[in-house]
Amino acid sequence: MGLKIKKGERGTGRRYLSRTQALRKLQVTLNDFRRLCILKGIYPRVPEVAKSLKSNAHRSTFYYLKDIQFLSHDPLLRKFREHKVFVRKLTKLIAKREQAAKEALEENRPVYTLDHLVKERYPTFVDALRDLDDALSLLTLFSRLPKSRGIPQSRIHNCRTLTAEFQHYVMHASALRKVFFSVKGIYYQAEIKGTPITWLVPYEFNMPVPRDVDVRVMLTFLEFYETLLGFVNFQLYTELNLAYPPRIDEEATEAGEAIDGCRVEPQSVLSDIAADADSMDTDMAKPAKTTVSARQMASLQKKVKEISARTAMDQEDNNAAAESADETTDIGADLAEFVTAAQTTRTAQSAVTGEEEEEEQDDSLLKVEELQRLVDSAGSDDRGTLFAGKVFFISREVPRTTLLFLVRSFGGQVGWDATVAGGSPFGVDDPRITYQVSDRPNLTHTVLGRTYVQPQWVADSINFGKLMEPNLYAPGRALPAHLSPFVEYRAGDYVPEEAKTLAQGGVTGATLDDDEEEEEVTDSDEDSEEEDQLEAELKAERAGVSSAEFAAKNKAKQTKKGTNKSSTKATETPKAAVSKQRSSTKAAETEAKAAELADLTKALLPNRKRRIVERLERQTKADQTEKLKLQQRKDNIKRQAKKQRS
Repeated sequence: MGLKIKKGERGTGRRYLSRTQALRKLQVTLNDFRRLCILKGIYPRVPEVAKSLKSNAHRSTFYYLKDIQFLSHDPLLRKFREHKVFVRKLTKLIAKREQAAKEALEENRPVYTLDHLVKERYPTFVDALRDLDDALSLLTLFSRLPKSRGIPQSRIHNCRTLTAEFQHYVMHASALRKVFFSVKGIYYQAEIKGTPITWLVPYEFNMPVPRDVDVRVMLTFLEFYETLLGFVNFQLYTELNLAYPPRIDEEATEAGEAIDGCRVEPQSVLSDIAADADSMDTDMAKPAKTTVSARQMASLQKKVKEISARTAMDQEDNNAAAESADETTDIGADLAEFVTAAQTTRTAQSAVTGEEEEEEQDDSLLKVEELQRLVDSAGSDDRGTLFAGKVFFISREVPRTTLLFLVRSFGGQVGWDATVAGGSPFGVDDPRITYQVSDRPNLTHTVLGRTYVQPQWVADSINFGKLMEPNLYAPGRALPAHLSPFVEYRAGDYVPEEAKTLAQGGVTGATLDDDEEEEEVTDSDEDSEEEDQLEAELKAERAGVSSAEFAAKNKAKQTKKGTNKSSTKATETPKAAVSKQRSSTKAAETEAKAAELADLTKALLPNRKRRIVERLERQTKADQTEKLKLQQRKDNIKRQAKKQRS
């Protein structure tokens, strides 16, 4: 007879630990344990069988035993213990009022970094990009918060700097794809290395920190996300051969406008300046040379002028982007022609040679697929030149930071009112301005040759990939529906009419519905017939024909037309009825055959697969009923609107 297995030694009871047991094992406080779990990415678990656990499963929080053992070997645990000892010593010195010893102890405060955690949680760079959504949303939230007791100013300043660096990369790489103005805030989506990154930015309002929110937990997440975004920004800037960190205006960062105070520069310029500075330092360190030569000073001044000229070259790059877009389209067209030719030759060779040259065909297939990827990449670069060659001016009432980010991401130039912020490249009277973004109901002054639009025009143009009709977005006009670009319509889904018309570049809010257009056409036809009848009656009166005689003749003509129409209909109806009946019977037969075949295939399936098919059928039926309900609701709203207008 085998030994009796005690409770909690094997199975579910051995794989889990309660939070109290974990605290006892790690010898840390509850706050430190929470911080450690957040930083390491460890979450509570729900046991499969609660009876095999020693503690009360309904009240306790459980963790995997392997996760707790994983935490026990982390260097952060030792730093937390050192900090605990540091706090105890500091409180003693404060109580004894030993100021010198207290200052010396504060200089030796234990410091830790989270670099190893980023490398540990994200083995590859793509993994870090996939987890960047929450990091960007939290950092942008803290960058808009005011200074308070629980949130230090240095953390807010760092959040503004990191988000501004990421936004400048998105602008420089033309990686922005979608934008949506919602009630919660502004949703952005950028595509970096084929990975979509979506984050939420709050509106530019003064937001107080609510009291029911645990800021300490959010600050712990923020601490890790700051390190993560710093790593990501460094890698992104390095891949584009840009200097990191970029130069940032401290005054603009303090004012919450770090996106405007950031200057991106190529890495080669800074490396040349550093090399010249090192050579100057070595020359000045020699005893024989105590002065710098004129040639070295001239070269250094030349490099400094190049740096200052980089800011002016950014605007010239926007103009050059439009020219490069044409070249990109030509290259893409040539590549597409070459790919199609290669595919046709490959299929012809496969028909001739047969199975003997499969390896060579696989190699050629790989080459053709690589060329196809080149075609796709050449076509995707055109999205960044949507506003190339366009000059925008932002009015005072429009959120400047948002429009600045959107327009510059797609190659446009932006200016703003001097009363909002300084440093605008041009003023409101500049003749180069092509679009002025305004959010006022009425404009007192307009400039000839300038298009006035509302901010939604910029977002809709980005989402649809083309410049929308500006008349629909004129200031003071009712805007068309701002549809979410994150909704992907599948077969059988309800698609709003606004989405169809906007995708086709048509008019939604300014025009009438299809039914109303048909009514207008019929009304116009009737009006034209009445006008013709009045003209004929006037001519008859001039000719001396009385109105009674004219009415009798007109009635005879109408009856004659009616008899002719009825006779033609009578001759056409038998043939049309026969053809309709044949088509309906054929359609019914095909539907019956398809239903019978589906029932047979379903009957031949195993029980498990048949249940899956039935579940899918129920889901499609529910989707169709929901679509029908939405369509009926829309029709009712249209009818009520017609009744109110009539």
